[in-house]
Amino acid sequence: MKKRRPFKTIFLFLLISLFVLASLSSLSGAQSIPWEYYSKYKIVVPFSCGNLAAKLSFKVEARFRDNAHYYNKIPVGISAKVNNNWEVGLFYALKNKKNKGHWDNYHLIWPEATFHISLSSIAIDDRQRIELHLTDRDQRYRNFLRIKFSA
Repeated sequence: MKKRRPFKTIFLFLLISLFVLASLSSLSGAQSIPWEYYSKYKIVVPFSCGNLAAKLSFKVEARFRDNAHYYNKIPVGISAKVNNNWEVGLFYALKNKKNKGHWDNYHLIWPEATFHISLSSIAIDDRQRIELHLTDRDQRYRNFLRIKFSA
């Protein structure tokens, strides 16, 4: 079997994704079905600081609805693995949201702690986050619990 180059694979994936997106958007427009498209890209750069394993992450999220771009969120952060079960981090995000023809900007900062444990065929991740919305002077607590089963 011929080995495919990474560039060729990425190009093929993007081409197929574009075709699927164009097909779905034209289908929804023809039948007046409201649709929404989310696009997320994430880059993670692992590094070590002494005995501490850490990573720098950068993510871009864009949302489209009714053939219009209406939302951006760009979180940047650093996190470190404290031990086998705990990871802690500090993140900042710039969020832009379209509101009646103009863009509103929001600034968020949050500390995050994630607990991870694997028990035979079950993996549990529990992420705790306290978001500080600097623009609105508001706080939000968010918890994300993920349970994975494997064979």
